[in-house]
Amino acid sequence: MLPAAQSGTYEVRVVGPDGAPIFSKAMQSGDSLSHPNIPLGWVSISADPLCTVEAELTPDQPAMGLIVDGSDCTLTDGKDAQGSP
Repeated sequence: MLPAAQSGTYEVRVVGPDGAPIFSKAMQSGDSLSHPNIPLGWVSISADPLCTVEAELTPDQPAMGLIVDGSDCTLTDGKDAQGSP
């Protein structure tokens, strides 16, 4: 989540290709996370109550990310969602 995001908490959920939840975490502005071992296939990320995005993870594109700016959500290839070292 970008620091400019509205103050408040979003429940971030990742659901795998089989429809089963992979993880869920309450997040606020400035938070970021990555989760290893997400299975390939169609995966969704939601930031309730703002948005839900979906993408297919493949061997060529094995990561995805969600950037929440407080009023919009942007699906990324995962690289854009990682913090700087």
